[in-house]
Amino acid sequence: MRCRYIISLLSVISFLLLSSGVLFADEKNSGSVSINSDSLVNKNDVKLTDDYESGDVSLKHLPENSVDIGFTDAITLALEQNLELKAATYSARASAAALKGSYGLYDPVLGFDFTSGEEKTLLNLPVSPFENDYEKSSVSILQRLPIGTELTLSGTLLKNEIIPAPTINPSYDTQARLRLTQPILKGFGPTVFAKQVVFASNDKQIALQDLRQKAFDIVAAVRNAYLVVLQSQYELSYRETSVELARRIVQENNARVEAGILAPVEKLEAEVGLQARERLLLDSQRNFDDALDQFNLLINAEETIYLPVIQSFNMNYKTSEKAGVQSGLLKRPDVMRRMKEIEKVRTERTIARNSLLPVLDVVASYSQNGLSDNADDSIEITKDG
Repeated sequence: MRCRYIISLLSVISFLLLSSGVLFADEKNSGSVSINSDSLVNKNDVKLTDDYESGDVSLKHLPENSVDIGFTDAITLALEQNLELKAATYSARASAAALKGSYGLYDPVLGFDFTSGEEKTLLNLPVSPFENDYEKSSVSILQRLPIGTELTLSGTLLKNEIIPAPTINPSYDTQARLRLTQPILKGFGPTVFAKQVVFASNDKQIALQDLRQKAFDIVAAVRNAYLVVLQSQYELSYRETSVELARRIVQENNARVEAGILAPVEKLEAEVGLQARERLLLDSQRNFDDALDQFNLLINAEETIYLPVIQSFNMNYKTSEKAGVQSGLLKRPDVMRRMKEIEKVRTERTIARNSLLPVLDVVASYSQNGLSDNADDSIEITKDG
């Protein structure tokens, strides 16, 4: 036991002498480095902060024209500027215009017809053949009603000049007629008669639900891209800090190797670790740039680069399973779209069944005529009835 204590004491004394000799040699040699906390790190290098919090993100790799943007502003900007959403908006507008155009079925239809000719009839009699020079002008207005009714108001003026001449020659024959046509079986009802209006209305609702679905998809995509940018931003900050730590380790190991405390292999290992962390930093910078580009592409940023920042969220929501199911059935665009498609199929079935029925129409008409050797007199006779 006494021998073991003597050996230990000699080891301690030799270590102290060796350390003091190294220090004395360092003081005599002006090119050597004294080992202290101030000499291990270059004062001109970037130093780490004493306290690093996850919320304090300091990035060096930022575009010069970057502007901070919160989550709410990002959603609003995406809904205003996203190209895919604008395309869906144009589709919805086109369907609305098609619906408006389909109502032209109920617009009055104005018709005009003019006919002029000569008619000859050979008779097996010892008289001259029958000749007739005529001019016929007609004007009509057609109006359709939602249940399939067609109302036609027409006026006709016929001029006849006959050889051999009758009592009135030339004669002007006028006619005013009101005609009503009502389908009873085939073509009856607003669904069958105005099918193009019904289909256009369904297409408009489907396009509207597609627009809402696209808006929801854009909001979800912007939210995910927003969070990915923040995640990449924090990872980049972490990698920058990691590289700074690796550089400090390299400087410390260089100082210790020059002082003779560490083996030269420790310097090489520290440099290899620094290069590995720098490679990871470059990967993080690339991931951050890709995430930032994807985010700005969704909001269709042109010249300004928008950088997401942390924004507080209110998560104090009261949930109800029953209310959520009812709201989903009434508001979810995919559910609403399916309902409109089912309604369209039912309409097509109704029209197909009606097309199997026979044609049965009720026709009623009323007319007044006038005949005179003067066109104005003939028209007055028709008006007076």
